[in-house]
Amino acid sequence: MSLQNDRVPNWGVWRLRKPTIWQAVALSLNIDPDYVRHSYAEMYQGHFFDEGQEFLDRLEIARDNYSEIMGLPPRPIKASDEAPINLPLFAQWARTVAQWEMPAELEALFPQNVGDSPDETPKPPAQDQVQPPAEVQKPTAQRSSTSRDDQDFQSWAKELAESRDGQGPSRDEATRWAAARGISRAWAREAVVKLPAEIRQKPGNLKPSNKP
Repeated sequence: MSLQNDRVPNWGVWRLRKPTIWQAVALSLNIDPDYVRHSYAEMYQGHFFDEGQEFLDRLEIARDNYSEIMGLPPRPIKASDEAPINLPLFAQWARTVAQWEMPAELEALFPQNVGDSPDETPKPPAQDQVQPPAEVQKPTAQRSSTSRDDQDFQSWAKELAESRDGQGPSRDEATRWAAARGISRAWAREAVVKLPAEIRQKPGNLKPSNKP
């Protein structure tokens, strides 16, 4: 595995941020999450990212092992790509359990009570280090949409519709598209409703919601 060198993260920033699972996986490959390539045309098939098989493999493994990484009780449901994750705990698990090759900057974030040996049993994380599961995590700050966002969304929706017999994005797909850009889910729901009728999905998928 060769680490990326054309989209290197700004580690001075990312070591202080609170990433999601997919962002942590990108960092483990030395890719700045802000420059991760997305595959919007195939998003309805579950291929949301266009970063190669190793990225997808790492993402699925991290989602499967989210509870173990965070020191939480086992969960029967796989974690979401957007689940928040503690980056030092992720780095510890990725190196000592998954034994992934990672950039030195990420390995340097190991908790102080964890040694370099993969055989060493780490101490349980302090309670204030453990973030709640994704479903109870408070949403992060979201920005307002811009006219460029509206244009990009329309272009993506049309491209998606062309790839699957005129069926544009569902509300869930639009929400994921917006989340990747830090835009509110409320905007995404409204944007789907405003799509041209010829690419809008069936009304049953577009019922109004009072959720924020």
